[in-house]
Amino acid sequence: ADGIIISQTRPDDARVRYMTEHGFPFATHGRTDMGLDHPWHDFDNFTFARLAIDRLVAAGRRRIALLAPSSALTYNRHMTAGFAEGISERGITEAPFRTAWVDQPIDEIRRHAINLVQRTARPDGIISGSGSAAFALVNAIEESGLKLGVDIDVVTKQSSQLVHMFRRELFVVDEDFRLAG
Repeated sequence: ADGIIISQTRPDDARVRYMTEHGFPFATHGRTDMGLDHPWHDFDNFTFARLAIDRLVAAGRRRIALLAPSSALTYNRHMTAGFAEGISERGITEAPFRTAWVDQPIDEIRRHAINLVQRTARPDGIISGSGSAAFALVNAIEESGLKLGVDIDVVTKQSSQLVHMFRRELFVVDEDFRLAG
C-alpha cells in the first residue's frame, strides 16, 4: 500500500503518531486531539446531536437519552458535547444512558436499552449514534410493550438504506460512507 485510511480514531491515536513519525501517507476518518496536522474527514457529530434534539423536541419529547460511541473515541466528545448543549439550550431533561455505547455487541445494547426504557423516569426520546444500534433500541422498546413513535421516538444515524426500511417511525440522518471515502 502507498497510503492508508484510519477509522475509529482516538483523541491521542498511536496509529496517527506512528504514521506521522514514519512519513507514511494516511488520512483519518475522524479527528484526533494530538496537535498534529494530518488529513481527515469527519461527520459532524456535534451538529447531528443538536439537530436530533431539535427533531425530538419538535415531536414533543422532553426527556432524552443518548446512545453514544465509546468514550475512547474522539467522536464521542463531539456527539456528547452537541447533546449537552442541545439539552441545555432547549431546557429539557437528559435521561442518563452511560451503561451502553454503539460499539458494544447488539445483544448487550439491547439488554441495557431494556433497562433504560423500563425505568420509572424512562426517556421519551433516544438519539442513537449508529444505525445498527438503533435495531437493538427498537427491539428493546417493543419487547417492553412500548410503541415506537408513540411512547418513544428514536433519531439515528445510518450508513445504508436498511434502517429506513426497518421502521418508518425512526427519524434517520444519513451518514454517507461512500462520500466520505
